[in-house]
Formats: sequence, structure tokens, C-alpha cells
Amino acid sequence: MKTKKNGIGMILMALMLSLCAGCSGNDRNPATSVSNTSESVTQTTQEGSTVRKSGGNGELNAGGTSGENDASYQCRVVKFDVTESVLGNGYAYRAIVEIENTGNTNICPEDTAFHIEDADGNPVQSDTYPESTPDVIKPGEKGYLFNQYANELEGVTDVEGLQLRPEFTVTVPDSLPEEYEVSDVSITDGAFGVTATGMITNHTEDNKSLFHIDVIYYDENGDILAISGANVDMGPGETVEFQSNGLDVPVEVKASMIADYEVIARDHYFNW
Repeated sequence: MKTKKNGIGMILMALMLSLCAGCSGNDRNPATSVSNTSESVTQTTQEGSTVRKSGGNGELNAGGTSGENDASYQCRVVKFDVTESVLGNGYAYRAIVEIENTGNTNICPEDTAFHIEDADGNPVQSDTYPESTPDVIKPGEKGYLFNQYANELEGVTDVEGLQLRPEFTVTVPDSLPEEYEVSDVSITDGAFGVTATGMITNHTEDNKSLFHIDVIYYDENGDILAISGANVDMGPGETVEFQSNGLDVPVEVKASMIADYEVIARDHYFNW
């Protein structure tokens, strides 16, 4: 099991980056799927620099010398699955975008969006503020943008060549959210899909209402199968049980397919 441990606050500085990449696969009802080649985009910035992606894929570097705080990261689309909608009126998609912090300071993706484009790069649909976990990505850590449930593709009749272009800005936060101890985790096939059950401890003196937990499931190759969530209420010093929502997981994913998992139990970060 991979669980996260507490970190320390970082000094505030403002850095903003824009990013795009594309890929694809299949989803909950794989009668129809989109298939492209996965590519990754690298962006590097130093303190006081701004980098914007101008098109294509590859490596982007900010000018000047490397500063003490390096907010470099890599981004890639790890899932873009387009299938017939379960509502029976067209198509829907699920997506997971990986952001790896390759620098030496904490980073926070903000102003996030998923842009669906056709094979020629023409806009088809944009969905703002997909879910993300964790809010703050530590050096050497990976974070994810994703849609918990399949998003309907409104008015789309031809899915051939569709591609996903994620967009977001990155800032360097002034603190690292509190993390919480997780134990006794088990993964089972529940009535509504794969479910993670475990215990979480609130070591603080604060009440935690609707505290959110994310569980990331990996296959034997280390690839992400799904991301599932749970909400709990915790009083100061309490240890309570959590159970993730099986409906978050595509029906074709079974507990026997899960070789590893990661539990993210952190406070949210708000850049206000």
C-alpha cells in the first residue's frame, strides 16, 4: 500500500503555466472507442519566469538560469475513453490526466479544463474544473485530473479521431495541506463495483465534516485503472471507517485486477 505522509509549508511565489496533451482508449461500455497515441508534454520554469505552450508536443524551457525553486512538471493523458452513453442518447467519455512534479517545490494545478477536439484540432466540447487529487503535488509525486463519472458528449455523432487537450495553470502554494493516517485497507468487489474499506484517524483538534478521501487503483504494470472517492465525518482525535463509492469505478474493473493502490487523505488547499 502506498500512503502519503505529512509535509511542511513552502514559501509563496507566483508561477503560471498553460498545458495541453492528447491520448485515448475505451470505457464503461466499450462498444465504441477512440484510439490514438499517448504523448507527454514537459514544461519547465524557474522563479519569475512564465512558460506557455505554443503548440505541438515536446519540451518547453523558460529563459534564464535555474532558480532555487524549480516548479517543473510533466503531464500526460493516461486515459481518454469514449463509449456509447449509458443514457442511450449518444456518447460519453472518461479521462485521467497525470501531472508529475519533476521540480523541487510543491505545485498546485488551478483553472483546470478538459477540451475535446476533433482530429484537426477543432473544438468539440469543453468541461471546466474536472476533479483533482491531491490539491498540492509534492516534488517527485504524481497528481491527477479526472472526471469521476462519464461526461456526456453533447450532440456528437462521430467520435473518430476525438482527442483530449487538458488545460490548467500551475501555482506554487504557500503551505502543504494536513495529511491523515489511513490503516486496515481492504479492496473488494462490492454490490456496485470495486470498493475500498479502511480506517482513517483525525489527529487534529478540529472537526472534519464531509472529509474527502481518494483511492487510486493500479494494475500489475503500475497503470491506473480507476479513481474512487469517499466522504467521512470525523471529530477531534477520532478514528472512523471509510468506504469508497463503487459507482466511481468502471464495471469492467474487478478487485482481482488491482495489484496496488494509493490512498490520498489530505485537507483541501484553497489559494485565496
